[in-house]
Amino acid sequence: PRRATGKNASDLIMALDAMDLLHTGQYDGFCLGSSDSDFTTLAMRIRQDGVKVYGFGRGHTPQGYVAACDKFIYLESLEMA
Repeated sequence: PRRATGKNASDLIMALDAMDLLHTGQYDGFCLGSSDSDFTTLAMRIRQDGVKVYGFGRGHTPQGYVAACDKFIYLESLEMA
């Protein structure tokens, strides 16, 4: 298992895992659950390989990250039962 500590450790691990999965060639889409613009480059890189990216995040998500996804769903727009 990957281990990291400190600021952005979880983000780094998620990006590394996403790239490992991307390179298996078994997936036609990825869901990124974050409002963090740090994932903009990851979304763009995944799309560069012709794989769809669906983003999920809050209304304050930077527009650059939103635009890097094929589709972005704002969590506030989802009705919670």
